[in-house]
Amino acid sequence: MRAGRCCRCRHEILLRSHTKQISKLGAQQQWVQALQLLSSMQPKCLQPNVLSYNATMAACARGRQWAPALALLADMGRWRMLPDLVSFNALLAACVRRGSRGSDTRPGPWPWALALLFRSGLVPDVITYSSLISACETGRHQENLLRAFELLREMRAQRFEPNLITYNSAMSVCARGRYWRQALAVLEQMEGQGLRPDVVTFAALLAASARPGQEATQAALLGAMELQELRPDVVTYGTLSHSWARLGRWAQALLLLAEMDAKALQPDGIMYCSLINACDRGSAMPSALALLAELRERELRPNLAACNATISACEKCQEWAEALKLW
Repeated sequence: MRAGRCCRCRHEILLRSHTKQISKLGAQQQWVQALQLLSSMQPKCLQPNVLSYNATMAACARGRQWAPALALLADMGRWRMLPDLVSFNALLAACVRRGSRGSDTRPGPWPWALALLFRSGLVPDVITYSSLISACETGRHQENLLRAFELLREMRAQRFEPNLITYNSAMSVCARGRYWRQALAVLEQMEGQGLRPDVVTFAALLAASARPGQEATQAALLGAMELQELRPDVVTYGTLSHSWARLGRWAQALLLLAEMDAKALQPDGIMYCSLINACDRGSAMPSALALLAELRERELRPNLAACNATISACEKCQEWAEALKLW
């Protein structure tokens, strides 16, 4: 009897250890390794539980991989495990986050995930509503803005208190369509609830204020970040460079790279692409070529849009020889 109890204790310790390791991999956005660790448990006579599956689905959500998350939910059914609200929220997050970074802005299959949640009979919570508001970032801006505000009202009607993630999601919807006044309204609601803005909040506000004549507003937002001792991250600088590039302020946008270097921050390929596009619009061929060379030096792969923008800048300056070198 004692031997059986010891065996069960050992099994529980190993199961917890594997689940903890899966969560750690998820936090590092290593969703493939998380899936591999989960699949390696059964050959070791370790039967994954709901917590193990939830941790793996959360890893898939962070990696914006809805198909593996959906497969995991189906796998739980095969093992006769009952998915809980955490399971469905992880699936919903994976579906919502699909295409939220970069050029792919197509809406993910989140309605399927929501339908599965309702079919289970579980009641949505704050995390569910936050994901649904995030889903409003894709598609038609004005319609989705109205839907995001409707979801916020629905939350309060259900006596759910929006948290910082919820408000940041709503602010990101405002940022997509550059709805500055609406973003301020969300900020007022957030501060009225006693929540303090974070770096994500300010990045969304900077994106929402990316309009001509809002230079003073953006400077004030950066000043407010300093006062609150919030350090701008790669996303913040990327948002600034994109908005300044759109407004034709390519020379100022280029200065952000030096500022990022001073703060040991690594620009990503998306930021370089927006800067090269800005240089193209400003017919700044030498700067476009320098950015493309720097992008390659940092071992970041230039995409087709970056190459096309550089070629366009060379064309405007009638530097065909430089354009041909890119091939």
